[in-house]
Amino acid sequence: MSKNKLNFESENLVIDYISFNITGSVDPGPIIDYLSDSFGFNSVVKETFQGKSEDLIFKMTNEHKVSFIKSTFNPEVK
Repeated sequence: MSKNKLNFESENLVIDYISFNITGSVDPGPIIDYLSDSFGFNSVVKETFQGKSEDLIFKMTNEHKVSFIKSTFNPEVK
């Protein structure tokens, strides 16, 4: 079975915004490392969309930035 060799460049795709809704206690470390190593993203965490940010990973060679927003939303479980 051959793998597709599709990527953002081969398909001329430009991503402006991606949202992940991760619930529960999840260690973001593997996600942060993957985005940094594979796609050149620096990562920051914020308490709110407009709040102050704290660097989770920063490399001068990375060209992009991803923000992790902490959510206080806690829906009722039925």
